[in-house]
This record gives sequence, structure tokens and C-alpha cells, in this order.
Amino acid sequence: MEKDDDIMIKSTREWYYPYDTVDSLDVKAKWNVVVSLSRRRGKSGLRVFADMSGIFKAGLSKDLVA
Repeated sequence: MEKDDDIMIKSTREWYYPYDTVDSLDVKAKWNVVVSLSRRRGKSGLRVFADMSGIFKAGLSKDLVA
């Protein structure tokens, strides 16, 4: 399923901290790519399971909501 982009499994570090810091613009850009790909494939939504504790610990909850 990963090969066909039906499912993506990423670690918290890989998705949010690839350069040891959170870049909210980079994270937003990643989500835009995922949403665009999903729409092009005719999907009507996404289901996300994520551990967001690192975002809150880093004090970035406002960036997350934005």
C-alpha cells in the first residue's frame, strides 16, 4: 500500500523534525502535497493518525492550528 501511495507511514522526526527543528511552512507544504495528490486521485478526504505531543512540547500549537 505504501508503494501505491495509499498509505504513508512517517516517523514524527521524519515528518516534523527532518532538520532538528520544526519549520511550520515546510510542514504546511508537505500537507499541501498530500492533499493535492489525494484530490488528483479522486479521494474526498484523508485519515490521519499522528502523535502530536512533540508539536505541543515545542510550543508550536498555534502554528499547527494555522
